[in-house]
Amino acid sequence: MQSPFDLLVVPTLVGLVQAVILAAVFAGSNRFRPTLSNWLLAALLACVSIITLGLVLAYTKSVLIFPHLGQVHNPFGFMPGPLLYLYARVQLSESKTLNRKDLLHFIPAVLLFIYLFPFYIQDSATKIAFLTEALNNFPTEWRIRGGLCLAQQLIYVTAAFLIFRKHTKSEQTATTIYRSEVYLVRFFIFTFAVISAVGAARFLISHRLETNLLVPSIASIMICGLIFRGLQSTQLVTETGVVEKVLSVPLPTPIDDSQLITVKELLEIEKIYLDKNLTLEKMARRMSVTPQRLSRIINEGFDQSFTNLINRYRVDEFQRRFADPANDRYTIAAIAEFSGFNSKSTFNAIFKKHTGMTPSEFKKLAN
Repeated sequence: MQSPFDLLVVPTLVGLVQAVILAAVFAGSNRFRPTLSNWLLAALLACVSIITLGLVLAYTKSVLIFPHLGQVHNPFGFMPGPLLYLYARVQLSESKTLNRKDLLHFIPAVLLFIYLFPFYIQDSATKIAFLTEALNNFPTEWRIRGGLCLAQQLIYVTAAFLIFRKHTKSEQTATTIYRSEVYLVRFFIFTFAVISAVGAARFLISHRLETNLLVPSIASIMICGLIFRGLQSTQLVTETGVVEKVLSVPLPTPIDDSQLITVKELLEIEKIYLDKNLTLEKMARRMSVTPQRLSRIINEGFDQSFTNLINRYRVDEFQRRFADPANDRYTIAAIAEFSGFNSKSTFNAIFKKHTGMTPSEFKKLAN
């Protein structure tokens, strides 16, 4: 049996511990109500931890001591890709929600679990016999499974990258997302891109037990880099003291009710959204806070982005003005302009997004 203190095992185990800690941090504590994106990130890190543990047990052949842990990690191998994609989509979108169809992404993991279930319920002696033979010969089934897992991950990493690219191309969108959120999405997409590239090289050149820890050891090193370098220059979206204690990262100031009240007053009393040139920076100056701070206030307090919040108020304003008989002499475009929209095309797109119908359809329905 190979030594558990092999050079590849050590950094992998360190990364495993760090991934578990980060998963716990993002999942939250008694002092922190986590967001959906943080739950997805926690699930992603938890899956990485489970996969890493399984690979370490196989590499060191310690799985023969704990045979009931054999192949338990395999279904989880088909989950990081979908979780990365959903995390990027939720983190960079305005709706911050998932739907039932998103469960379809996890069908491969469920199918593999069903396929392996007969193995899971076998006795220890039978499992040890199978695992001993498999670890010595690295069966074709494992190679095929590894190839399918790699192909799936490449597809989802590409999909996540396209989402990141689409949203960060928009200057308006980019200013409404925490810098830390953008950093984390970019970091994990890059990390999984590197992992996929190394995994592809391993699969084509040397796909055997001896190289089993090549990918998780690289992932572990990058996770350690995230903790000791990356997060020091960003804000982690959490209030739990675990981060400060374990990662030595300063925590952001908590959001208080007075800041939420100020935002509501600016929107509902002063109707700041009627300013067609309103930006996150301009509103932040009115509140004497940084744009990043205001973005966080809106994201946590209203569960949506600055852009989405302002557009929702503008759509509501348009509907109120349109229903007022005093505005009957005005065109739809004019009322939209009075409501804070700076162009007809922008108004049409935003109105349909928020109401599910075009302005013309709304007019017919109202009449």
